[in-house]
Amino acid sequence: QKRIEKIEKQNQKRSELQQQLNQQGQELANMKDAVKHCKNLETKYFNKQLEMFNVVFENVISNLFNGAVGRISPTRENKSGDTSDRITLELWIDNVKRVDLKTLSAGEKDLVSIAFQIALISITPTPFKLILMDEPLSQLHKERLHSVVEVLEEYLNQYYCLIVVHDEGVLNENEIILTRK
Repeated sequence: QKRIEKIEKQNQKRSELQQQLNQQGQELANMKDAVKHCKNLETKYFNKQLEMFNVVFENVISNLFNGAVGRISPTRENKSGDTSDRITLELWIDNVKRVDLKTLSAGEKDLVSIAFQIALISITPTPFKLILMDEPLSQLHKERLHSVVEVLEEYLNQYYCLIVVHDEGVLNENEIILTRK
């Protein structure tokens, strides 16, 4: 009789543990679904931010390079078992695709950098309303300077821009010139 009672208690305990295990398994499945849902939302948010970035980036590149096309896209590389996320720049200047930044002149690199910064600011505005740029125009040809300044004025008009330059001819009458003596 005691043996039967002991077996019944063991069976009851096993049944309770199995019930708890099933409940925890269901909770875990629910949590996995919630995590998956969050990852989907995160991916959708990232894609929407990237889309907004590219709208501005493409427009600025077109203005800076007289009709060029540019955009960035995320890529995932898998080299020898190591996965890494990267951003790929796609740039077409004069209908020639330039993927490697090494093929760009110093001035073209500066223009891509300016376009990237403007696009980044457009999706992540700074609360300080102040943008600092150190010599962003130093590598550009003189004939291009004023059109670049116009693009900066167009896209960054809601910010105070502190642009360090060595060539005062770049500035127009709206800028304050500070000189060091």
